[in-house]
Order: sequence, then C-alpha cells, then structure tokens
Amino acid sequence: MKKILSLAPQKDGKIRFLVPCLLCGKEHSFHVAKDALVQRKLLPLACPYTGLEIAYLGQHEEVKEAIETE
Repeated sequence: MKKILSLAPQKDGKIRFLVPCLLCGKEHSFHVAKDALVQRKLLPLACPYTGLEIAYLGQHEEVKEAIETE
C-alpha cells in the first residue's frame, strides 16, 4: 500500500503534514495551525515547485467537490 500522508503534532501547537507529491516526486512538509483546520472548510496544499494543488484538508464534502472539479 502506498502512503497517502502522515501527520505529527508539533511543540508549537501546529500539525505537520508530510505529503508525497505525484508531480515532482518529493515529499513536502506543511505546518498547519489547529485553528485553520477547524475554521476553514477547505485547505488546499500545493507543491512548492509547480504551484499545483497536491492535497486537500477539510470537511469531506468540500474535499470531494474540490477533487471532482479538478
């Protein structure tokens, strides 16, 4: 099975997400505040090299809609 992403809480209260990128082949690290996960319905994560979105965090319906409209 291929890893989709991993996450780990950080000492500063943020959550670190590691996301493998299908576009550039590298793994990208995103540090997200817990408040952002609660307050935002959708949080796109983009490859820093291509600028294209590689993952979405958020409520199920918003993530599903974002994927379907790509």
